[in-house]
Amino acid sequence: MRAPNIMWFLGAGASAAARIPTAWDMLWEFKRALYCSERNASPKALGDLGDVAIRRRLQIYFDARGAFPAENADDEYAQYFEAAYPHEMDRRRYIEQQIAAGTPSFGHRVLALLLQQGKVRLVWTTNFDRMVEDSAVAALGSYSA
Repeated sequence: MRAPNIMWFLGAGASAAARIPTAWDMLWEFKRALYCSERNASPKALGDLGDVAIRRRLQIYFDARGAFPAENADDEYAQYFEAAYPHEMDRRRYIEQQIAAGTPSFGHRVLALLLQQGKVRLVWTTNFDRMVEDSAVAALGSYSA
């Protein structure tokens, strides 16, 4: 009965469910790209960034260089992103490409249907993508900012 009074707050998990890499995923991609560029190595040799041994290898390399923040530092993501993509336009293009590869998840579609039925009125998100909006448009037929 009180469902319309509940606000939804979505974080990175909602985007990850839509097959959009999280900032953590992107951070390791940046590290791999920089490592491969500096060491003239193939990214295929470091293919599975979910492998703890590969992440450890990358982190040891960057820690030894001393030019980047420590792992889990507040500015770690920004520093590696800017190093991997020095130009703002390239960073913007990178994010746009990651978002374009995503598709609304089942959860996005259900949330859109709840919006359509008036069970949800407000959704907050920290995410860059428009999965909530795109799903709402599909369910409601229009979008107004």
